[in-house]
Amino acid sequence: MNHKKFETSAGYILLNRRRKEEAIRLVSTTTINKHGTLQVPKDYAAYVRNSVATPLGLCTEPSNVKAGGQACPARSKCGGCSYFRANVSHLPVIDSHIVALTSDLELAAPLAEGWILDGIKAEIASYKRIRRLLTLTKDSLSPEEQADIDKATELLQNLALAPAAEGPGNGRKMLPLTPKER
Repeated sequence: MNHKKFETSAGYILLNRRRKEEAIRLVSTTTINKHGTLQVPKDYAAYVRNSVATPLGLCTEPSNVKAGGQACPARSKCGGCSYFRANVSHLPVIDSHIVALTSDLELAAPLAEGWILDGIKAEIASYKRIRRLLTLTKDSLSPEEQADIDKATELLQNLALAPAAEGPGNGRKMLPLTPKER
């Protein structure tokens, strides 16, 4: 940020961290399971400890959480898993995934066996169901709440797209505020 004082930069970092945490708390009020049942966390810190982010939502399966998302027993077929949770901030990525799966189905249709196509169709159906349930959850909110959710979702998407800082010539990612060697 090129501020003369570290404290000036730290203020911006703290502000962004607070805004992100507030946005996550807000969208988490719309968290549902695969059946559409609200799964709003009562204790935010415990919820964060007991879940791991997936590309399409959150996973609460204990062995996968412990492994940081690298031990999914359902092989990342989240839409059919009872441990999967999603909130309205996940709608854009769920939409993109439905489009990608539909494209895969069209490409696989002439060359794959029926059981493969059935699996892809079932996965598409599961994400369409979750999308419909999330949309119903969002529609049940007041217009003001929907606007707040939309702002929080936009903030979280922008933060997810922000490029990470590169290390000095070594290609490693650096954490913010990591001191550089002289």
